[in-house]
Amino acid sequence: MDENLAPATDRKIQKLVRVLGRHLEASELDTFENKVRAHCSLVLLLAMRRQKTVMRARGTDRGHTAKVLIEAAQVIEDSEERAEYIRYVELSVAVAEARDRIKQEISDALRRMPKLSLRQFLVMAEKVAYEAMPAQRDLGNEGGVAQQAAEHGRQIHERNGRANDVWFAVARAINEASSSIGPRDLVRADATAKAVPAFRTIMMLSSRLNSLDYALDNASFGEFSVVTPQRPVQSERRARNSVTEQG
Repeated sequence: MDENLAPATDRKIQKLVRVLGRHLEASELDTFENKVRAHCSLVLLLAMRRQKTVMRARGTDRGHTAKVLIEAAQVIEDSEERAEYIRYVELSVAVAEARDRIKQEISDALRRMPKLSLRQFLVMAEKVAYEAMPAQRDLGNEGGVAQQAAEHGRQIHERNGRANDVWFAVARAINEASSSIGPRDLVRADATAKAVPAFRTIMMLSSRLNSLDYALDNASFGEFSVVTPQRPVQSERRARNSVTEQG
């Protein structure tokens, strides 16, 4: 589907996608369904995928929205591409529901955050961020030079990736928790210590949101294909042993 996921140039399609999104935001499901059926095409479906239109549906409307798009996906002639599109729609609904749950957990954590001055807030956020940074590990000296170089490079790459994840999570957590910033001259000696556990939770939840957004963005633009997880194949003997142990 890569060639089909090229940026759509048809202004009418782009306008229609925006209109369909507004119908979902307003819970105008009948109008949404009728317009999708009237204008259904592969180009429209792919444009809606790129714009993550499913995410604009309200929580109680997502099931019906998915049903409409799954039915519309029958215009995709290739059976494998059609199945992958349907899995994408189902993934979008699952991600939206997961984001709702995480957002609620963030709201719960915010209620435990005391008001802080901007300076206190930033000092606290920096403290939590550095605590979450991956520790420097001993890279060791085992193996030959080539093996050591490869291992050192791998560990440095992993550490840099983890550090980037932390800073992106901190940036999002600061935005999520900005409502806890009080007057500039606010001074509460115990406020920072009380805020740290709540902000740490918000940062962890923000990291989960970042991961969900990253996965869905890549799936929406065709960088990731949505597949059905496959269970590991067991040998006949292992399968029998498993049944015997359970019995």
